[in-house]
Amino acid sequence: MNLINLYTRILFYINLNYKVIVLAFFCLLLVTGLSVFDQYGLSWDEGMQWKNNGNINYNYIVDGAKESLLASADKYHGPAFEVVLVAIEKLFKLTDTRDVYLMRHLVNFIVFFISVIFFYFLIQHLLKNWKLAITGCIMYVLSPRIFAEAFYNSKDIILLCFFIISMYTMLLFHQKQTWGIAVVHALLCGFAIGIRITSVVLPALSLVFMLLQVTDSYLNKNKLAIKPMAFIIYFLSLIAFTILFWPVLWLGPVYHFKEAFKEMSMYQWDSVVLYGGRYIESTKLPWHYLPVWIFISTPFLYTVLFIAGLINMLLTLLKTPLYFFATKKNEVLIALWFFIPLLAVIVLQSVVYDAWRHVFFIYGAFLLLSLYGVQALLTLVRKIKYGKLTLVVIIFFSFMNTLAAMIKLHPFQNVYFNFVAGNNMKKVKNNFEMDYWGLSSRGALEYILKHDTASVITVLAPHTPGVLNAEILPENSRKRLRFTRHFKGADYYLGDYRSHKQDYRYKNEVFSVNTGDAKLVSVFKLFESEKHEYIPYRKIIFYDSNSFETIKPGWIGAVSKFPYNRAHSGKGFTFVDSNSIFSATLLIQDCKAFINIQELVLNASFWKLDQHLNSEAFLIVSIESKSGENYFWNIIVKTTDNPDEIGRWIKREDEIKLPTIRQVDDILKVYLLNQKGKLILIDDLTVEIGYVEKE
Repeated sequence: MNLINLYTRILFYINLNYKVIVLAFFCLLLVTGLSVFDQYGLSWDEGMQWKNNGNINYNYIVDGAKESLLASADKYHGPAFEVVLVAIEKLFKLTDTRDVYLMRHLVNFIVFFISVIFFYFLIQHLLKNWKLAITGCIMYVLSPRIFAEAFYNSKDIILLCFFIISMYTMLLFHQKQTWGIAVVHALLCGFAIGIRITSVVLPALSLVFMLLQVTDSYLNKNKLAIKPMAFIIYFLSLIAFTILFWPVLWLGPVYHFKEAFKEMSMYQWDSVVLYGGRYIESTKLPWHYLPVWIFISTPFLYTVLFIAGLINMLLTLLKTPLYFFATKKNEVLIALWFFIPLLAVIVLQSVVYDAWRHVFFIYGAFLLLSLYGVQALLTLVRKIKYGKLTLVVIIFFSFMNTLAAMIKLHPFQNVYFNFVAGNNMKKVKNNFEMDYWGLSSRGALEYILKHDTASVITVLAPHTPGVLNAEILPENSRKRLRFTRHFKGADYYLGDYRSHKQDYRYKNEVFSVNTGDAKLVSVFKLFESEKHEYIPYRKIIFYDSNSFETIKPGWIGAVSKFPYNRAHSGKGFTFVDSNSIFSATLLIQDCKAFINIQELVLNASFWKLDQHLNSEAFLIVSIESKSGENYFWNIIVKTTDNPDEIGRWIKREDEIKLPTIRQVDDILKVYLLNQKGKLILIDDLTVEIGYVEKE
């Protein structure tokens, strides 16, 4: 039997039994989710979502606690799904934190599972092809980051789920325009707005779709198939359901909706984001931040198919624009679903962070456009011998490769990157945030509990997830953990790598959670000498590093390359010698981020290689006004020669307190100053500026 005959027989069998295959897929997905939902850690926001959002809104609904609601900083963060979770908690009388969080993860997954079913219906409605529908569902599930966050992200993933369900009911509503479907669609849209206010895109898309229907009727001289009363019922119901699912609107719907919209459009998150190897202020991210993140953290083939679908759509649009808008209403709707929110973020320069999770809700559109790409490619290769078979095989092996990656990463599919991001995870970690949610802290705590038999273990975890993840552990384990905010008396230090891509300075690393050769969190058993040396809870507001491979923005001075590998990493380095007193210099000319901050601390580390005895150099930090007045100059690290270190790369690190920066246009410099004219090579210099957060 040749390959074509085998393929034909398999295809015949699949078509004959497609209902069994579809059912088997959903059963397998459900069983998988029920098997692994308890294996994920707690994300950074879960405690706040439960206590500061869900509970406060629930207490207002049940007990009328208006003051607590109005005083809450999260009152405009959509509470609709959080209230449901708290209601389930109360219904089943869950009191232990482990039980509460496991319930939340389970319900989160069940909603995701339901959305996969509706995604199947949505694709069937659009493409009228069960094979494309099940392919789309497989792509949805085999999206590593989406799958992982389906268990613990009760904001972005749940919004994606309700977007998919609402888009399906939108198509049904516009097709049938019955009052019943209008109310159901309005209910789903209102609930979605109650999750995140960005869901106002849904009724906007419904209006656009109605205009496309009008255009279709006009161009084809058909009777206008619009029932005004159905749309009036939809929009009136939408207003009612939006208010119903968002308790703060009960206290003044117009005022509080405007305030919520204002907060969303001007959301403040004053921190830095690791992107492309640099820490950038969240308000100054380049326009390509979201597109690049989508591209590097989604299976590569999905993007190829997306581009194919987009090109096919654009070619049709350019050939017959009016025909396209009149007859390709569904395609236009899907394209707008994807591009309107994305372009809005780019044009309005909205604050985004933590990769692209804030726009997860457009991922359904991304996959649908990818399926249009599959459809276009199938048409294109139909006349090529073995063309269709080749395309099917490529898609199949892509699925298998993604599945293998997800199994290998489990339960950290949230740090998935495709090969475009880098050829190894250590390189990726230097360029992009990894476990920004802090989920790996659960594994760190479990290691400590398993390997330390003490009845009470004191842990310094300077980031929220390190403490929060104890709440999903069994009660008897939690009782053994005591968390502190000070080094004194601490047994262990949990070092995560959000905004901290370099290694920690502590010597006794006993465990780390890794993905490939990149660490997500490290556990250090502290020596006595380390229990009083360093300041915990430092918020990083500036970070830069230079491996001196090229001239880098923000740095001035020479970069040296030799024909043989003499550098600590790569081939480039900076140096000082008898002719070059100063090394390459970090030059910070915009000090806005440092103004009016007390207790600024600058930490610097670098690798140095002495070529001669009697060498000496200082790593200097200086601050001067724009006019040239130098009001701060000090040594961060003093490096002298050691006969045992000649010809070897040695790491040096230290920190220094900075004065209060006076003006935005003050200039801060960091550089190596040669003292004795001997050749010293410098490589991989990092500078970090932060301050101690108050307890």
